[in-house]
Amino acid sequence: MGRYVWLLIVPLVIIAAYLALLFVVQGSMLFQMPSGTPPGPPHGAEEVRVKFEGGEAYALYLPPKDARDAAPLLMFMHGNGELADYWSEEFEVPREWGVGVLLVEYPGYGRAPGSPSERSITDTVLALYDWAATDRRVDATRIVPYGRSLGGGAAVRLATMRPVPGLIIESAFASV
Repeated sequence: MGRYVWLLIVPLVIIAAYLALLFVVQGSMLFQMPSGTPPGPPHGAEEVRVKFEGGEAYALYLPPKDARDAAPLLMFMHGNGELADYWSEEFEVPREWGVGVLLVEYPGYGRAPGSPSERSITDTVLALYDWAATDRRVDATRIVPYGRSLGGGAAVRLATMRPVPGLIIESAFASV
């Protein structure tokens, strides 16, 4: 009887240890931050820092090339292992059309303070949306979340919590 108990207990202990290890390292598996120093804000980008309860949000604002009135805004949330700094050149065409771009940085990525989690990313995108909705350069009725990969989750979350006229999702995930 004792031998059979050990045959049952040992695999259960191994499984429990494996699950505990997964729990401990889940953050580093989900949020893969690029190594090295971020390249710095691109030319013409304005650093945006917004304090909120529990932290500080960070983003880069790229104004439209020629805007006289409040302009629409693409609020871009990048993928895992990327930085907001890497994306400024990709949005030159929308900026020429008169659209502003807000490149959201996740907590703990690049120059953004904090550490990434579902909660901290949600708080960050909400704080940055609220900032944009009150900025005189932005048409608050035309703020469109655009999420790529990991950013797809943040964009969908934002769209469920704030009024947005549209939603763009690129290569996002269906589940963790």
